[in-house]
Amino acid sequence: MFAREIEFRHLTVEDGLSQNTINCIFQDSRGFLWFGTQDGLNRYDGYTFSILRHEAADATTLSHSWIWDVFEDSRNNIWVATWNGLNRFDAERNKFIRYLPDSEDSLAISGSRPTSICEDDEGFIWIGTWGGGLNRYDYETDRFKVFLHDSGNENSLPNNFIRKLFITAQGELWIGTWNGLSCLTQDGEEDYRFRNFRHNADDSSSLSENRINAIIEDKQGLLWIGTFGGGLNQFDPVSGQFVRYGHIPSDPHSLSSDDVSALYEDQKGRLWIGTVDAGINQFDRENKQFMRIKHNPENKSSLKGNNAISIYEDQSGLLWIGANGLNIYNSKLEKFKHYHSNPLNPGSLSHNNVTAIYEDVHGVLWIGSGGGGLNQYDRRTDQFIHFKQESVNPFALTSDNVSSITGIEENTLWIGTRGGGVNRLDVRTDKFYPLLLDSDIPRARLMPYVNALAMDHSGSLWIGTYDNGLIRYNPDTKEYDHFISKPEDKSTIGGNYILRVYVDSENNVWSGIWGGGLSRYNRESGTFTRYNHNPNEPTSLGDNIVHSIYESHRDGKRILWVGTGGGLSYADLSQPEPLPFAHLSQRDGLPSNVVYGILEDPSGKLWLSTNNGISCFNPADQTFTNFDVRDGLQSNEFNSGAHLITSGGQFLFGGINGFTAFFPDSIKQSDFQPPIGFTTFRIFDKPVLSGIALNAAEQMELDYKQNFFSFEFSALDFTAPEKNQYAYILEGFDAEWIYSGTRRYASYTNLDPGHYSFRVKGSNSDGMFSKNEAAIRIIIHPPYWQRWWFRLLGIMLVLGILYGLYRFRVSKLLEIERMRIRIASDLHDDIGSTLTKIAINSEIIQSTKSADKIRISSQKIGQMSREIISAMSDIIWSIDARNDTFKDLVDRMRDFSSAAFAEKNIKLHFTGTGLTLNKKIPSYFRQNMFLIFKETIHNILKHAQASEVRIDFSASAGKYRLCVKDNGKGMDEKQIHRGNGIKNMKLRAQRIHAMIEIHSQEGTDVCLSGKLP
Repeated sequence: MFAREIEFRHLTVEDGLSQNTINCIFQDSRGFLWFGTQDGLNRYDGYTFSILRHEAADATTLSHSWIWDVFEDSRNNIWVATWNGLNRFDAERNKFIRYLPDSEDSLAISGSRPTSICEDDEGFIWIGTWGGGLNRYDYETDRFKVFLHDSGNENSLPNNFIRKLFITAQGELWIGTWNGLSCLTQDGEEDYRFRNFRHNADDSSSLSENRINAIIEDKQGLLWIGTFGGGLNQFDPVSGQFVRYGHIPSDPHSLSSDDVSALYEDQKGRLWIGTVDAGINQFDRENKQFMRIKHNPENKSSLKGNNAISIYEDQSGLLWIGANGLNIYNSKLEKFKHYHSNPLNPGSLSHNNVTAIYEDVHGVLWIGSGGGGLNQYDRRTDQFIHFKQESVNPFALTSDNVSSITGIEENTLWIGTRGGGVNRLDVRTDKFYPLLLDSDIPRARLMPYVNALAMDHSGSLWIGTYDNGLIRYNPDTKEYDHFISKPEDKSTIGGNYILRVYVDSENNVWSGIWGGGLSRYNRESGTFTRYNHNPNEPTSLGDNIVHSIYESHRDGKRILWVGTGGGLSYADLSQPEPLPFAHLSQRDGLPSNVVYGILEDPSGKLWLSTNNGISCFNPADQTFTNFDVRDGLQSNEFNSGAHLITSGGQFLFGGINGFTAFFPDSIKQSDFQPPIGFTTFRIFDKPVLSGIALNAAEQMELDYKQNFFSFEFSALDFTAPEKNQYAYILEGFDAEWIYSGTRRYASYTNLDPGHYSFRVKGSNSDGMFSKNEAAIRIIIHPPYWQRWWFRLLGIMLVLGILYGLYRFRVSKLLEIERMRIRIASDLHDDIGSTLTKIAINSEIIQSTKSADKIRISSQKIGQMSREIISAMSDIIWSIDARNDTFKDLVDRMRDFSSAAFAEKNIKLHFTGTGLTLNKKIPSYFRQNMFLIFKETIHNILKHAQASEVRIDFSASAGKYRLCVKDNGKGMDEKQIHRGNGIKNMKLRAQRIHAMIEIHSQEGTDVCLSGKLP
């Protein structure tokens, strides 16, 4: 195990934070993080900050933008303490309710500057204020009870200036004031008293300082009190004794400052102490020592600032520290240990570009760098010893660009360099000797650029050069063999640019070549077998650039794994030549197709370093688990040849920013189940609802025009939010869950009216989906023409129309039937009786010889025949559809009356006013009205002895009036009431719902009136 600096990820104003001074940090029940700053309240969803500020023109916003504290009570209400007032967020109405002091209201809050908020077991909200004492808020009464310092009462609040409140696991309220520590006790329902603790200069077991900044309770039930000027105090409530921890300038393991600003105990029981301008401290309980963590300007991953005024651990175990912005510490990243060069630490790695890693037979670790020479790690001092090129030292390393390290002898290492050939290191004397292949010509045959070294089982050194092929060197005989590629000879090595040399379990030597694929040396024949990529052959090697080679043994088989520039290729070495290769690439889950290093853990899983992090490959189910720089790796880019398993089982991978060390069995997927929250709801891409109000809503009601909407959501695992994955479904529309990867929004358009339920789930940063879901109902109201009442009205209207059509049809049929009956009646009554009379007179003529009787009967027959013709004409006219307007009726009246009166020399005056002549009228109305008129004319002709007749037919206001007046002799009353003709006229008037009036004084007036049809 190696020591290292604690590294932080940062969020500042450049990332959207409203201001870098973080006074308080809090995570609500839904999983969102809240940061109170000196310029606004920030709600963080892992991707963006939503900022709430005071707005002078809006009384529903925060009372001030300077935030002291944020708290969520058991009713899930968010309380905010600001510079000038207390605020509670009303999620239902999406606004803040302000609680401000009121001098005329004794039950209002007492102080204008609340500083700390908490809730007791009974649901009372306690608010500490700066200068206004302690307040207790009662939900039932919506009022405050005030506790103030009373100089005459030693059991009162010790001071009205309160900086911190804390409720212990036992329900005790502890108050940190600017004049001591106090515990509120309750003797009765409303009988409170304060048990106070103050600094006593003569008692070393008393409180170290009266100005209290922070209070917490640890898992052992001990209280820790941070003071301003007096350091840290540990308080045992049972013994009532304080243990002091302060800053000692001469002791680097003491508290870094006596001005303690924040305290926190994490899930692992580690105590964190924030100080004013001296960074944070982690307390080692066993050794009673403090590990100081400060800002390092040379390290971008160090604490951002030294004024650490807030500390908080979220549900996943991330530690958040407010110090010149947000500093995020992930203790899980300790599983991946990152070692790099630190200019302020001369004992750190000499260079960050790690190109070779080797452990010798003594367990000593050697690190080669691309520019910083060779490093030897001293486990006792936790320091790196550097070996570099020195022009004045003939026994120094020949180049600082170390490419490879190997060795099997106890005291000898072979160091390959780029630019300085091969060096033999005598570890006893720390002297380097350049390898000269031809001693007669010094350095003339030296390999200047070496990429790879390997020792075979017989002790030969294999040297892969940059452009000079492969060399086999015998350290005992000093002899060597040189293998170079000859394009015309397929039995030679496949290329001269050797990237990697690997010796398998059967002492076969494999060479990975840049552009030449893979070659295997055949010892018996002294030739090479080549394996190249052929795009037309699926079982050929995956790519002709080979970075790494590894042999594994699984299920009795020897599997050769080859890391190429085109993914991971593998083949069963028991298969006949040419070896058939299978391939895995990014399409299968590999994070990058460039595979630099391959190591195998005891469970048979392969760990691969790539150009995009480290991947754990499980051959059993062909799955990949990927890790990147966000998980604590040195970088996403690693280097070829820089990988090793130590004798202690630790895996090391080198890259461009140092090297990463870890134990495979400690790298496990996170089991954190992140809550899922909605962040924004949009209609037509315009934000409608967000934040607390959105997550408090159970359903959204939209009209039919608002059927294009979208949701944004977040899985509230802040470890590496970019890696969180999502799935969602709109029940009632989507047939199945839609897995959207890291996309965290869903949109829908042109949805039909109806009831839907939108559900979303998400994964943590390791890709494990949470059991938690967020859900909200969506109701899209239909347009009025699709609503039940409209449809009911429509159905009723259609039924009404159908019924009306039915009634109309029935009425028409009845009308026809009535017409038929009337015609039959008329034919029977008028024509039938007349024909009977004609028949009788015809019989009289036939039976008599009297010429007078024959003449009289003949005259009667002629008269009755004319009456029949007239009656038939009237009936035919009344049923003829061509005579269905007022004009036809008026014309027939005028024609009939004119002809009738002309024979008797009676003067006629016929007028028609207000009549709509083209208005159609029913046949029954025409018939009855005309027959009434005709009967009136006949009566005048028969009885009136008139010389002048006036006929007036008029209409107005939907009514008509027909009056016929003669200047004749008139009629007596008996004739008016008893005459058959008059009775028929009245009967016909009833049929058309008209009223007939007959008056006889100077002549006769017959008036017919009624509603127009």
